[in-house]
Amino acid sequence: ENNYQCNCAVGWLGENCTVIVDPCTSTPCMNNGTCHNINETSNFTCECVEYYYGEICNQTICEAADPCQNNGTCLFEDSNYNCTCMGEYTGYNCSIVYDRCDPDPCQNGGTCQNTPSGSYTCHCAPGFGKPNCKTGKDSCNPSPCQNGGTCVRTNGGYKCNCPVGVIGTNCETDIDLCDSSPCQNGGTCIGTITGYECSCPVGFIGTHCETDYCNPSPCQNGGTCVGTDGGYKCDCPVGVVGLNCETVFIDYCNPSLCQNGGICIGTDGGYQCDCKVGFNGTDCETDFCASNPCNNGGSCIGTGGGYICSCPVGFNGANCETGKLYPITDICASNSCQNGGTCIGIDVGYECSCPNGFNGTDCETGMNANFCDVVLCQNGGTCHHAAVTGFVCECKKGYEGTTCQ
Repeated sequence: ENNYQCNCAVGWLGENCTVIVDPCTSTPCMNNGTCHNINETSNFTCECVEYYYGEICNQTICEAADPCQNNGTCLFEDSNYNCTCMGEYTGYNCSIVYDRCDPDPCQNGGTCQNTPSGSYTCHCAPGFGKPNCKTGKDSCNPSPCQNGGTCVRTNGGYKCNCPVGVIGTNCETDIDLCDSSPCQNGGTCIGTITGYECSCPVGFIGTHCETDYCNPSPCQNGGTCVGTDGGYKCDCPVGVVGLNCETVFIDYCNPSLCQNGGICIGTDGGYQCDCKVGFNGTDCETDFCASNPCNNGGSCIGTGGGYICSCPVGFNGANCETGKLYPITDICASNSCQNGGTCIGIDVGYECSCPNGFNGTDCETGMNANFCDVVLCQNGGTCHHAAVTGFVCECKKGYEGTTCQ
């Protein structure tokens, strides 16, 4: 038989106080809060539903953390809250300022202002009264402003905002803004409704023609800047090209590499030589008659593609290498060749070596081969005879093309 009795602490039961009492058995959490035992001890915590706070969920949001701003009143009903807002505030938590001036209720130029009481007031233009500035005389209707002026109501009545070029109480005076000659560099001033505009000469631009396309000059490598309508162009020296004369070509003809009187003609990336009659080669370095190919006293005569031998009487052949064994009459004694042609004796008679511009048996027919008599080199160019093409024009600086056009 036991001779003792244990007085157990809160949360413990049993003869020897060894049994833990579940603290959640008594449902300590209010307002549908959920009780949680802490590590199987007599301690507990409450998990509250929305808008309830406190250790046992006994406080509403209005009591624990008033969400209503700007002096709004928090009311808690049916597990939710509602804010009754003061004056000009609105929104779920009274955080939004309610603009009673949008849309603007004030008429005839009146100014709307929100009030702390949650209403608005209209500050009316002179001549108009409340409510909403409806009544009174509108000093701007009809507008007294002329020449495109804008009427603005004032405390004393109205004022006119005049456009450029117009002055006066009612914008009644038109002034000439061109009297001050605002246009620069020879620009012409033209009056307009809104003021004036400048008509600029070639090569200038800007509101007052203040910008000169050619100052500073954009042209490089000695190019000359010339103003144009709406811009400029660069006149480039020979051997230079590009919008701003920025690209320089090598002048392969300065100095000329052509020998024996050949004429140098520049090409893209190089040159070619126009050789005189009797010469050939890239640089006209080959003289067909230099080796004296004509035998037995024959005379070498250069031609466009080689040479011919003028043989003395008694010899013939391409190089006068063949002698005749019988006497012959000098058939060239009478020299039937005309127009400066050279008579050459051959086996069957003679033939004439004709100068440029003539052909025929006796050089009697003109061919207009001297193209320089009919070809006109333009812009001061000089015409030269050319064996292959007939002529070539030597152009002055700044010009190019077949006829320096």
